[in-house]
Amino acid sequence: MNIKEKVLSCKGQFMGVTISSPAKLSAQYKNLNLVKKSSFVARAGVAYDNIGNVIQARADGTLPSQNAGLPWGQWKQFPYIIEHNGKEYIRFSLVNDNPIVTKYYLDGEEISKEKAKSYCIPSAFENKGKPVVITVKAESVEEIR
Repeated sequence: MNIKEKVLSCKGQFMGVTISSPAKLSAQYKNLNLVKKSSFVARAGVAYDNIGNVIQARADGTLPSQNAGLPWGQWKQFPYIIEHNGKEYIRFSLVNDNPIVTKYYLDGEEISKEKAKSYCIPSAFENKGKPVVITVKAESVEEIR
């Protein structure tokens, strides 16, 4: 079973997910092979409006009372797959109590976050808080367990 089939077979179950993507490098380091890998616990197949945090935020006014829809792309298979500019993206609902663990690899060797920061654009390390959902390129999903 491939990654997409695994995701589509989930109906809100908890799963471990690992995604991998090239790091956002500063111009002078564009030639480096720096990869960012993140692992987290998530659920697939959960509609945004049915997530507890979203329901609470709508009730207390933190979020608008009505869903504004996707900010980009269109649903290919609601609530799993979004299509945008010919690419497929998978929507995962993150689990509150579980951290996102991120590691960096330079030419296949793990390096520290501090070392990775020295090669990347500053915005790559801005702390925006943990989102309720994360949408990633399907091709970036390395493993689901």
